[in-house]
Amino acid sequence: MSMNFLNLYNSINQKNNIKIFNYNSLQDILDIRLITKNQKIFSDNILYIGNSSDINLSMLSSKCFYVIVDSNKNNLENIKFEDFNIILLSDNIDLFLLFNEIQDIYNEELKIMKNSAILLNSLIQGKGLNYLINISSKILNNPLIFIDASFKIISYSSTYEITDKLWNENIHAGYCSYEFINEVKKLKSVKNSPNNNEPYIVTCDKSPIRRLVSKVFIKNSLVGYIIVLESFTLFENKNENLLPIISNVISEELLTNKFFNKSKGAVYESFFLELLENNIKDERIKQERLKSINFNYNNSLYVFVIDISNYKTNNSSDFLRNSLENLFPNSKSLFYKDNIILISESNKNNEISKSKIDKFILFAKKENLISGISESFDNILDFKKYYIQALNALNIGKKLSLNDSIFFYDDLRFFDLISEFHNKNEMLKFCTPNVLKLKEYDEKHNKDYFNTLYNYLKHNQNINLTSKSLFIHRNTISYRINKIEEILDMDLKDGENIFKVNYSMKIIKYLSVS
Repeated sequence: MSMNFLNLYNSINQKNNIKIFNYNSLQDILDIRLITKNQKIFSDNILYIGNSSDINLSMLSSKCFYVIVDSNKNNLENIKFEDFNIILLSDNIDLFLLFNEIQDIYNEELKIMKNSAILLNSLIQGKGLNYLINISSKILNNPLIFIDASFKIISYSSTYEITDKLWNENIHAGYCSYEFINEVKKLKSVKNSPNNNEPYIVTCDKSPIRRLVSKVFIKNSLVGYIIVLESFTLFENKNENLLPIISNVISEELLTNKFFNKSKGAVYESFFLELLENNIKDERIKQERLKSINFNYNNSLYVFVIDISNYKTNNSSDFLRNSLENLFPNSKSLFYKDNIILISESNKNNEISKSKIDKFILFAKKENLISGISESFDNILDFKKYYIQALNALNIGKKLSLNDSIFFYDDLRFFDLISEFHNKNEMLKFCTPNVLKLKEYDEKHNKDYFNTLYNYLKHNQNINLTSKSLFIHRNTISYRINKIEEILDMDLKDGENIFKVNYSMKIIKYLSVS
């Protein structure tokens, strides 16, 4: 921030009787000077203050700024005010008091510029959020707290003691309670707060300490609030001028944080992240936070983990999240570890409707996405468990090079089980020897019976479906199955044999890509 002529006018307008105001330039005012009698030289972008009786009108410059006390009305009769940057005041104003008033305003602006430079320098040097909060607290001479959109405490200053009982309780808990949030949302000053980072005063009956609040935005999404407590120094104009700057600096700092950078500012995002990071140990606190985010659902839930590493479209990541949430109404999404996590509600049968899955598959193919999908679950506090299921389904599907856009955990559960084994030989000993024999036969005779059998079992021993999937005539498939039964020395119509062969083949297939 710096002082321009319009800012100056706004600062002195209420205290002084301004007769005429005109400006043609938004250039910054570089310095302030008194006009001397019959002064002939005026430097560009300097603010000149003086009596009209001392001015040689022919010497005025359109590139300067003038604050003039109308001490000689006749002297200004022929001046074209629209040609100049000028504030004309009535003649009952003391010139020297006016000069001091403007000098104080200018000096205050210089302080703000200096403090802004300190903040920006700290940001450039990458000193981190906590440092920025502390340096901001020192500049404002009061404690400062930063909370996210879900009212979780992200950072607070240590430069001044926080004496506000309510905020001490919030800081100790690490978040604002459900009751606290409800009461705050009822306050008139909060309801009428601006939709930008312009500061607003908040007061409440339960604390004598006033709060000055500024919202923090990232890409037009509200991600948090800066709260200054009027504990040590009374609020002044500089607080209101500096706080939006602090808000912008904090916003820039948060862009270095992957979570905030990708955040839409939704209150649930922070809570879901805490569940994923296992940051909340106390079940009571989990329930309290869940109430605060107002996340309601009527049916079972599913977790999607969506790999966006091949997402090469020009559309923004926000477009992707919005598109996914439109495909699955009432769903919630967030970015986590370079994936998009989607929590979707099931239908009344506790399933994801086939039509939604079909639409998602088309969308995923178009946007080069692949996804793992968990089993259904009923308690959102179990979110992490089912996130891991979806993530494992995604990773196993990619590992097996399955030619699909989505992988259901339920289809890959056995692979998840055997992935817990780290010793390859230990895993092979669980395989039915006959299946290993079939694998050896393929290698020795350059055949593909193992893959034929794998697809045959995958399609529930349906010759026609197996034929279509392998692009091989059904008679050839029938011949191969007979030959496979001969090599295995097993009846593939026997359920127990099918089970043994199936799990053995899955172990071998998994090991082949490990």
